[in-house]
Amino acid sequence: MQIVLILAAILQVAVGIGLFFTTFSASLPSGIPFWGPIFYIIAGSLTIAAQAKPSICLIKGSLSLNILTIVFSAIGLVLTCVDLGIIWCFPRRLCRSRIIGGYFIDSILLVTNLLLFCLAMSLSVFGCRSLSQASSIVPQVFVIQNDVVISMPPSVYFATVPAFPQTQPPAPPPPPYMGDTEDDMKKTA
Repeated sequence: MQIVLILAAILQVAVGIGLFFTTFSASLPSGIPFWGPIFYIIAGSLTIAAQAKPSICLIKGSLSLNILTIVFSAIGLVLTCVDLGIIWCFPRRLCRSRIIGGYFIDSILLVTNLLLFCLAMSLSVFGCRSLSQASSIVPQVFVIQNDVVISMPPSVYFATVPAFPQTQPPAPPPPPYMGDTEDDMKKTA
């Protein structure tokens, strides 16, 4: 379905170029045969990427671009229907062939826009269904710091510090300090 969306967009650009050489149309000055297919191609490519490697972000992006595709194809349908109602050409001597060509090209645009509308609608429905099946629960992450809070008063800190049993006996105190006195110097000399 996505490849059909891309190919229909390319066909619509080609038919838009053909509009230059036929009768006056309301869709040509609006530019919808040219900037509309850009969104159709992007929507089709993003839908292909979402199908290949599904993720929430790709599915949401594909859904939003498919909704834009629905809007643009609906605008294209309206403008093509207006074109079919007001086909006329300026030089009267070549009008018959230009009017026939205008009806032909506008009918192709009408069918293409209708196809794009239906494809984008079905892809949007599939996107909504896949998003409803996705888990909306975001895992929570808790960060526990091992730092000591310095701003607590010592009485609170010592009350909350757990008392762990000592596994080793306490170390013996160091020997007393012997200073260099005159008697010690005489004994060593």
